[in-house]
Amino acid sequence: MTEDILIISMIFGVITGCIGIMIAKNKGVNASAGFLLGFFFSIIGLIITALLNPPKMPDVSPKQPDRPSRPARANRNLADPQYRIWLVEEYSIARSDVLDEVICFGTSFTSIGQALEHAHRVELDRALKSGVQVDAVSKGGNADTAGLRCDDIILLYDGQHIGSKEDLVEVAQAVDPASTYIMLILRDGVIFKRSIRGGILGIGGRQIELAEADQKLREENVAKLLASV
Repeated sequence: MTEDILIISMIFGVITGCIGIMIAKNKGVNASAGFLLGFFFSIIGLIITALLNPPKMPDVSPKQPDRPSRPARANRNLADPQYRIWLVEEYSIARSDVLDEVICFGTSFTSIGQALEHAHRVELDRALKSGVQVDAVSKGGNADTAGLRCDDIILLYDGQHIGSKEDLVEVAQAVDPASTYIMLILRDGVIFKRSIRGGILGIGGRQIELAEADQKLREENVAKLLASV
């Protein structure tokens, strides 16, 4: 950039110097003096212009990382291609060229679609039979502010079933920390809603399998509670 300014200054200096020579001849003044005067004022003018309009520096500030999109497993949407890929990997779905069948956990199917539907049902059933029990709550954290307590069982967060710690972590990482979300909690045989801010939850917890009575309660009440949001 500095070299460019210098070259431009020299060119304009020569041009204005030549103009100065013509003016000097018309005025009966020494041509060399006219050239030097024109050249001098041109250089000064370009320097002032450059100082008043400094070149813009490139933006080198670190970019904020994009918030990760909703993990495929957390969606549990069979229409989602990423979720289907996850099912193939998680449930070891593979085609047997010898038998001309698709195998999923030792069970044979005639098509990949049937195998995916089977894996999806197993995955959804697994998620509905378990939750994350809260073992510790950080004072002043998002969970504490939302009213969560130790021994509460998290069943659903932002519309996604929570069947493991991995589910909870993945959804928590995908939501917006500046927004508020609905969380469904099981406490003493009752399922209720809590509004919780996105971001770090501030809890310690572990995956537990729900008692049959709680599983039935979950099946009966989750849809109703979500419909009333």
